[in-house]
Amino acid sequence: MRLIEGKFYEGDRVIPIEFGNKEQIKLINEAKRTMDELTGDGMVVYPDIEEVVKVSVSIECVCGGGVYFHDREIGNDDDVIEEMQGNIASCGKCRKKYVLDVFGGDLVVKLKQ
Repeated sequence: MRLIEGKFYEGDRVIPIEFGNKEQIKLINEAKRTMDELTGDGMVVYPDIEEVVKVSVSIECVCGGGVYFHDREIGNDDDVIEEMQGNIASCGKCRKKYVLDVFGGDLVVKLKQ
């Protein structure tokens, strides 16, 4: 049973108020406690905190133009190399294509063949 906007529901069906119904009394008391907290000192909340690493890679093309790999948000900085590997970007000037790869455990940029 749920209490929504002053009415009791079971599923989608409205349940009439029953005097002495312990489940309805419990729901009303919980709603009252919540209202008291919200209008008093406030309700303690525990936010979900997620650390995100923003990774951006840019290089200068052999023609002098700029190559920018799309920024990526990665949930764990241990996954940066794996997440960035395989990303492709093109030079804004000559359109040469570049790819991010891994060599010796480092993230490297290669000319795409």
